[in-house]
Amino acid sequence: MSNFRGSVSSPFQSQRQRRVAASTALLLAALIQSGCYRAHFAVQSAPVPAEQAASFKTASPEVPAVVQVANFAVGAVDTQYTEEEKESFRKHFAVAIANLLQETLGRKQIFSNVTRSVTPMPAQAEFVVSGSYDFFERLGTGGREWIPFYGTFGGKINEAWVKGTITVVVTDSRSGTELLRKTYVEEHRDRTSVYQKPFVGYLQADFLSNIASEIIAAGKAARPSTGAAGNETGNGKVKTPIGLPLGSTAERLKKLDALQTEGLLSSQEYQQRRSRILDEAIGQ
Repeated sequence: MSNFRGSVSSPFQSQRQRRVAASTALLLAALIQSGCYRAHFAVQSAPVPAEQAASFKTASPEVPAVVQVANFAVGAVDTQYTEEEKESFRKHFAVAIANLLQETLGRKQIFSNVTRSVTPMPAQAEFVVSGSYDFFERLGTGGREWIPFYGTFGGKINEAWVKGTITVVVTDSRSGTELLRKTYVEEHRDRTSVYQKPFVGYLQADFLSNIASEIIAAGKAARPSTGAAGNETGNGKVKTPIGLPLGSTAERLKKLDALQTEGLLSSQEYQQRRSRILDEAIGQ
């Protein structure tokens, strides 16, 4: 006799096994899909163009100067984006970064006016803020780890790594010298179970606020602060108002040039007084 033993499954058992196998396959497919995040860039809403951005004016500024923020140059975009998405990213954030920085500076109410422009225009402001931005991002899944409530034997985890490098340059329009050139790095890493999307954050409010504070410090160092009434220097001494020079038109313009050379007039004050002298000469 043969000692062979076999088993024959009933139709009910075969159907149940197929259902279990199908359910398992669907569950595995869902887990694999949820754990494979690929970085994509899609413009949700275009930033306000520089030409349409509103100015942030302060009635009694600590530093009576106009600050102009120009579009930033977005360089390296090292991500999993397509080439088309990378180009969209550059165009979007060249404007968006400058808009965010202008708003952060303006809300601190230190300068008399914080404006926007596409390119630096030194003739229209005492200080010009410009810079560049490089961006790195990786999204994906890592090795198996045990995470509470995720699985006794562990499972794949989602990982996110984002790093933004922004270089800010502040130029004194009057002298052409750089008051500030500094690189700031913002980096975030996050790891979650495949049931949760990893957090990806950059250009956070505290990061921009820190940059704005250093721009303000550079501006204050270049232009002594005035009191609330606008007639005191940072040392508390009374500042004598500078009126229009007397004499012929040519003499008055030479005196005005001398006052600006000595640093007694800002670019804006110089232009205002020069215009008034010429208007008076034309009206005579």
